[in-house]
Amino acid sequence: MRIASSLALAAALSALAGCGPSEPASPIAIENAEVRLPAVSGRPGAGYFAITARGAKDTLTGVTAQGAERVELHESMNEGGVMRMEAIAEVPLTPGVRVAFEPGGKHLMLFGVDPALKAGGTIPLTFSFAGAQPVTVQAKLVAPGGGGHSGH
Repeated sequence: MRIASSLALAAALSALAGCGPSEPASPIAIENAEVRLPAVSGRPGAGYFAITARGAKDTLTGVTAQGAERVELHESMNEGGVMRMEAIAEVPLTPGVRVAFEPGGKHLMLFGVDPALKAGGTIPLTFSFAGAQPVTVQAKLVAPGGGGHSGH
């Protein structure tokens, strides 16, 4: 009986140990991150996600990816019926306003993607900001032409 009571007490204390103050929430929320792998080895991949500043205004200044040589912020634009894409240096973030990186708009271009990366896995993306600390998320790796987002 005494052993059972001791085990119950130990279990209760162990459960309470996780009930202390939680880590402060990141001032930046990043959701639904995915990287569409290149259809042809040596070509760039594309990255999509949604980002929201939770507190103060901030600016997304860049992204790095373990498994890619470099990552650029890009934006597709329709100019007189012709779609074109260009690199952008930064993206302003207004508190509470969700900014979508999706096909046909803002997106990431991942250059020098490791050919060993396969659909169904993940890749860490680290987001850098003018004010907030970097945020790293695991982006889902998606086959070319498959999964949630399409195109770039």
